[in-house]
Amino acid sequence: MYIFLDESGQFTNSNESKYFIIGSFSTQNQRLTAKSFNSWVKTKFPRKTNTQAEVKWSQSGIGQNLRVKTLKHISKMDIEIKYIYFLAKNIPIKYRKKNKIESGQLYIDIIVTLLKKYLHEKLSEIYIFCDERSLKSIKKSEFELSVLEQVSKYYKNKTRIKIQMINSISNPNIQIADWISGGISNFLEQKTYGKEYIDILSTSPSFHGEELFDLKH
Repeated sequence: MYIFLDESGQFTNSNESKYFIIGSFSTQNQRLTAKSFNSWVKTKFPRKTNTQAEVKWSQSGIGQNLRVKTLKHISKMDIEIKYIYFLAKNIPIKYRKKNKIESGQLYIDIIVTLLKKYLHEKLSEIYIFCDERSLKSIKKSEFELSVLEQVSKYYKNKTRIKIQMINSISNPNIQIADWISGGISNFLEQKTYGKEYIDILSTSPSFHGEELFDLKH
């Protein structure tokens, strides 16, 4: 199984985003999903966009109609979509030090929490790919090792597990995760068409979301 993750928003509350979201999907055939997305972009997007190495949700010049059609295309893929989100203002004290957020450990814990929703003992191989990002006080290699160690605790067998931070420019599947996160973000932030986006994504099998650090209860 292959799992791809990308995020939307920031750990700090801002005028642009109140929520931090990590969108993800799993597939048994990463080449098929990558090929499907690349083909869609090349045939459906404007010429000035379809020749680019990366097409992000936040990119300007993409009309509403094309956004809807692209999300519909993604939701029809043979994938499982899962996501985690939380209000930036609700990040627990344990992740705050001298009024600064320990983003490295926070990101690790969020990723592991989301990955748990995919894991089961029958898996023989798990390949996990996250969009590359800088993390305070934690190196890329330390992040990968920490997540690997925590995920490995769920397996007593010889399941092969690999996790890697990669650049989304070189991986269409990370770009798919970016579109998933973008659509969910529009819904949570109550932006225009957000309800339509979440309704489209929710038609995908095993679509599931969970809020973390919910301090309302």
